[in-house]
Amino acid sequence: MPPPSPPPAALQPTIQATPDGWFSYQDSGLAVAFPSQPELSPARWLAPNGAVMDGLMLIASDPQRQDTSFGLTVTPLPTALSDAELAPELLASAKAQLLERLQAILLSETQLTLSAATGLEFVFNGLGAEGPGWSYVVRLIIADGRLLQLMVTFPSSAMLERQAMEDAQRFFSSLQLPS
Repeated sequence: MPPPSPPPAALQPTIQATPDGWFSYQDSGLAVAFPSQPELSPARWLAPNGAVMDGLMLIASDPQRQDTSFGLTVTPLPTALSDAELAPELLASAKAQLLERLQAILLSETQLTLSAATGLEFVFNGLGAEGPGWSYVVRLIIADGRLLQLMVTFPSSAMLERQAMEDAQRFFSSLQLPS
């Protein structure tokens, strides 16, 4: 598969510092806060029907724990895949691709409902930049014609640290969906 194309023109985010030192990403009514300035790069996702879709990925490190990262991937969905009835299949496909790529062991999974959006939260252990021993907390959400993937990555030992889990929760709680 060729590398991802540059982010679609439809994704024109703004990123601004907030008074508490975090950074707010905003795009077409979608907003998420990061603990540091996120880096933007193109992203690619393979839909269950074989369609290749390009989007935007943002990743930020935690300033206090450089081995912890916060990520958001935004992939616009074609109208044919935006149907609410397809949401479970799309979420399952995105989860399976992620688990396979990171050679993961699934620890937990929960269905999410956020406003008019459907989603899935799951926790797994898998490969990280330096090999095994990494934990991931992921939320996959289909909202406003987009597949959103929010992910916090950290060494497995950090799951026991209260501050690490509070920052992960703050990141997830900061998500604002278009109304």
